[in-house]
Amino acid sequence: MGYLLALDAGTSSMRGGIWDHTGVLLWMHQAAYRVRSAQGGRVEQDPRSFLSALEEIAAAAGACCREHGIELAGVGLASQRSSLIAVDENGGALRDAIMWQDKRSEPLCAAVDERYDPYAVCGMRPTPVYTGPKILWLRQNEPDVFMSAYKFLGVHEYLLHRMTGRFVTDESVASRSCMLDLYTRRWSPRLLEAFGAPPEKLCEIVPPGAICGETAPDFTALLGQPRALPVVSAGGDQQCAALGLGVTRACALSINCGTGAYVAAQAQSPVLDPRKDVICNCSALPGAYVLEASTMASGMVYDWFVHAVCQSTDYQSADAGAAASPPGAGGVLALPDLMGRGMPAWDGAARGVFYNIGFHTTRGDLARAVLEGLAAGLCACVELMRAAGVDPAEAVCSGGLSKSPLFVQILADMTGLKIQTPRVCEATLRGVWASSAAAFGWYADMREAAGAPPAQARYRPDGATGAVYKKANEARRLLYDALDTRRLGSLLGSVCG
Repeated sequence: MGYLLALDAGTSSMRGGIWDHTGVLLWMHQAAYRVRSAQGGRVEQDPRSFLSALEEIAAAAGACCREHGIELAGVGLASQRSSLIAVDENGGALRDAIMWQDKRSEPLCAAVDERYDPYAVCGMRPTPVYTGPKILWLRQNEPDVFMSAYKFLGVHEYLLHRMTGRFVTDESVASRSCMLDLYTRRWSPRLLEAFGAPPEKLCEIVPPGAICGETAPDFTALLGQPRALPVVSAGGDQQCAALGLGVTRACALSINCGTGAYVAAQAQSPVLDPRKDVICNCSALPGAYVLEASTMASGMVYDWFVHAVCQSTDYQSADAGAAASPPGAGGVLALPDLMGRGMPAWDGAARGVFYNIGFHTTRGDLARAVLEGLAAGLCACVELMRAAGVDPAEAVCSGGLSKSPLFVQILADMTGLKIQTPRVCEATLRGVWASSAAAFGWYADMREAAGAPPAQARYRPDGATGAVYKKANEARRLLYDALDTRRLGSLLGSVCG
């Protein structure tokens, strides 16, 4: 029987799981870390926290292997995308990581978009989320770090280097940089020029699911293994989540509600949205593509509400209060844009709002308003996918918020989709397993390995409730359009000092 260690480096924690060759998760360990937010939309993290989490998981996995006599066949990795870590020749970080949520490069994006039209080449408009604008910001604002950098890495490449000693990435991760040519699957000279990124400072690119090296001796020892292990670059976390959910065919839809929220569909060739709203990236499936629409607001916002407003860690109690509030949350609207607004209209200056609160408003109304606001963002993403030609009747929903039956029912009613939640508890890790299992020859390909995981629950949309949400979403759009977010942000910034 074969075993492998699958790793998922997310935004707030890293997970590692030992899987057998049939796709059964036998053991899991999670290591948390924290990002730091500051004025001006800056979000950074100490890169050493990623290495500490990786080594903690490796040591715990090694202890498990020794206890149960497990010999691993290899390691697979997926990670968050689009963060930036400048490193020296030995892979040592030169400054803190600029995280994917960071917005400092926003003023640079419009000029690049107008002059170079990146969407036609890489399938995405430049926004502060992506690596390219971060590199350009570093070049203009921290030239010493820029010049000293041997390589510009993301979290994925940083961890691969720690495990193998190689500076390498895969197409699915590289495609989230805003610098990869979708058609050649290589760095685009035109976009490297746009973002001032020297090609020699970027990583070698391999297909997703490729074995990109072997574990270094010290990492092999951490894992308690007698020999070096092959390491698979499975891909970006969202692409791997879609694979883990069995969303491997064209126009099948996955909805992942983690720290951020993503709606994704597979495609066999690049699909460019005439309105440039839907992103096209390389899939975790070799040679395939994935269409994505995303919003900044998701599980992290509900976490904030439960902790800061409810002064609790009891999510079931918060859900129960929300369930006692009627659809439409008693007329209360929430714009859950605590980190800015993603699709359909990027706005880094947007912030969270509750509207129409009265003396009759309950905490349950506020909780439901937050859930409905989060679902509205995903509903807008689904509508963008439909406008781009993806029109599914069903979707698979995963991530932290999918554990709330109330939220998934709200999402089904709002989108009109039949939605199922899978029995799989770790979709991204399962995607890493499927990618690695195919690489190790246990299955003919990733599609066979992934299969279709069994459903945990199924939700059908209610038309009458959907009509209520349609009116609420219209009011929500009017509220957002009425806010001069940039002027408000400037005034409130001066108030806060």
